[in-house]
Parts: sequence; C-alpha cells; structure tokens
Amino acid sequence: MKKLLGIIFLSFMLNGNALSEEIIIDCENAKYKYVNDGTNVLAYSSNNKRDKGKWHRWPYPGVTEDNKHFLKSLEGGETIIDGYKVTSKSKKLVHLNGDTAKNSNMTIDFKKLTRKGKGTWKGKPYNFTKKCKLVKS
Repeated sequence: MKKLLGIIFLSFMLNGNALSEEIIIDCENAKYKYVNDGTNVLAYSSNNKRDKGKWHRWPYPGVTEDNKHFLKSLEGGETIIDGYKVTSKSKKLVHLNGDTAKNSNMTIDFKKLTRKGKGTWKGKPYNFTKKCKLVKS
C-alpha cells in the first residue's frame, strides 16, 4: 500500500508541468507569449526585428536585464491581468533610440487573438486594433 501511494504521489509531482498552459500569438511585428503555470500568469514579448527571437517580460516592470537593450525608462507602469487579457499601461515610456510613448495603453487578448492600443507615440496620437495569429496553444 505504501508503494502504491508513493507511486501515485511521485506521478503527481512529475506531472506538475502538464497543468501549465502556454499560448503564443504573432501580431505582425511582434510575438506574445502567455504562460500560466497554475500559480502565476506571466506574459512575454519578442519584437521580430529587435529581439531576434529572445523573449522578455511584458508588460515591462521597468528597465531590467532582459529589456535594457531597447528600454531607457518607464514611468507610471501598470500591469493588469484579467483571464486571458494582459494590459500594459504607462504614463511615459522611453526607448534607447529616443522614441517616446505617453499615456499608452495596450491590451493583448490571447483568446480573441487581438492586440489593441492607444496613446501618443513620437508626439502623435494612435489608436489601433489588430488581429493576431495563433502560433502555439
């Protein structure tokens, strides 16, 4: 009986990753990854040209080791995760090349496969909704 319980317990421990969920979508010039390991939900991004296939946390918690190759500063950043929707809000975001976003708000919906954003980029207002393609689910 002890052996049987030990085998069942061990199989649950080894199958822990089987409960995790990963969704990758391609939104024209960037890919986004949704990862739910059963306890945490995290999102990642990879710009097709700039990041060369490397993933970094998205929304940005600030300038970190994995995004310092393009991000200079971030003010008033906020992350909202609601089910399969991940929203990034910021008051001011400055890239190393000087490009600046103000009052930006971007939402990636990993179920509806959409990317929506609005704010000011390089001094001009923007508002868009784009369809994305499912890469992996």
